[in-house]
Amino acid sequence: GENSYADVFAGTVISECGSRLTIAIVPNAPDSGAFSNAVAALDTGNLAYIVRDVSRSWATLTELTNTLASVSWTGQQALGLAIRGFGPDPSTDTVLVTLQSPTAQDLKAIDSEANELGVSHPAASTATYPTLAAQVLTALYGVGFSVAGAYGEPLNLFANHSGS
Repeated sequence: GENSYADVFAGTVISECGSRLTIAIVPNAPDSGAFSNAVAALDTGNLAYIVRDVSRSWATLTELTNTLASVSWTGQQALGLAIRGFGPDPSTDTVLVTLQSPTAQDLKAIDSEANELGVSHPAASTATYPTLAAQVLTALYGVGFSVAGAYGEPLNLFANHSGS
């Protein structure tokens, strides 16, 4: 899908119980009819599937992901973005960003960045941080980003994972 139908295919999501597959497509893209026919011809066995219309293709979500990936870690830090991870998420039709719990420095930096960008926002706090991060990402890079409401654990890239 992502190569042959780059403007149509937007990803797949399997339900938590593994009983249904959702195939996300951009319905008005030039090859959407051909892609829908290809999906209908799939042998899915007993796995039920649904087709969900979205506005962004996998190619578009990947482009947005690469835009955010091009910002260095120190650049993200300077913006007050304590990013834990991010990537295309067809279930939200966005690049989903997961944050670490912000430090006082992160809150000060993102509040300053939001003010500089002219983003109307509440006072920066742990409670408002995800919303504020989404507003800053949109102001900097355009629509197509969403921020998870729950925080991920901080990354420790230098942890000993050998079990010893």
